[in-house]
Amino acid sequence: MSLNLIINTAVEPFGFSLAKDGRCLVSIKQGGDRHFSESMISMIDQYCRLYAQGLCDIDSIGVVNGPGSYTGIRIGVSYAKTLAYSLNCPVVGLSSLESLAVQSISQSSVFAVILSAKPQHVYFQLFNCVNTINPISDLVLLHIDDCFNLLESFKSRLDCFVCSKLPLFDRCSFQHFQFHSVDIDCSRLFVLLNKTIRAVTDPSVKNLSLNYICQPKIGA
Repeated sequence: MSLNLIINTAVEPFGFSLAKDGRCLVSIKQGGDRHFSESMISMIDQYCRLYAQGLCDIDSIGVVNGPGSYTGIRIGVSYAKTLAYSLNCPVVGLSSLESLAVQSISQSSVFAVILSAKPQHVYFQLFNCVNTINPISDLVLLHIDDCFNLLESFKSRLDCFVCSKLPLFDRCSFQHFQFHSVDIDCSRLFVLLNKTIRAVTDPSVKNLSLNYICQPKIGA
């Protein structure tokens, strides 16, 4: 029997999910606000108790560690580290773009995931979904115009899954592109959690890092 926890405070809407023996017990998704982040641990504890479990029963933790909100990444990773340290359980970081990718349904073998970043910029990464979903390019930070230019270089069908509160691609007229909105649903990340734990040599607190891509300014 295992109890697993996923936390996301990196990309709005924020949330968490608990699964026991592969079955999702609860999945919470909420717009990014300070009160949710502050009350998240107590909420996780309450839902554990609702299913006759406790925080002490958690066997592994996955946390979306970026890129995304600088403050949100710090909060989520700090929570995950503190909890994993106290429980002495495995903890791993999950890339925001890979977390979006694993819940995207594409009709083509290669697809793109795009996440809004700082003003006029996006994070971009390509994935392959022939057998399992895997990244096939580096995760890069692009100016929106450079992203348009990159997309123009593709001559065949490409599904693009976009996580943004802004209409980034309304002016895009490429006929062989399909743009889809997507956000992070923690309840769909447990397969990725198990895959990442198996792939990491030491899934412990000391190896969990912040995945900023571009460094935050002081005070961000």
